[in-house]
Amino acid sequence: MKPINRQSIKRWRLVTAITLMLGCSPILIGCKTRVVIIPGDRAVVRLEPDRPYSPSVPGWFVPDARMQEILNELAERVEALENPK
Repeated sequence: MKPINRQSIKRWRLVTAITLMLGCSPILIGCKTRVVIIPGDRAVVRLEPDRPYSPSVPGWFVPDARMQEILNELAERVEALENPK
């Protein structure tokens, strides 16, 4: 059997280190997925016309056009806070 020299051991360690770095990099870098759990009373339910709906909690049910106005107003307020003149 041939003796193992130091250079081949160093090369083996280098190859092992590179392989581990490349193998672990997607795990360390790419795992930014976050799961957000929405409580049942905060769920968004689309209401179709002419279909009965009985909510499980009391609340406000806003038509699409009014909801869009509210969202636009909120976006303007956030922009005003982020970019003061």
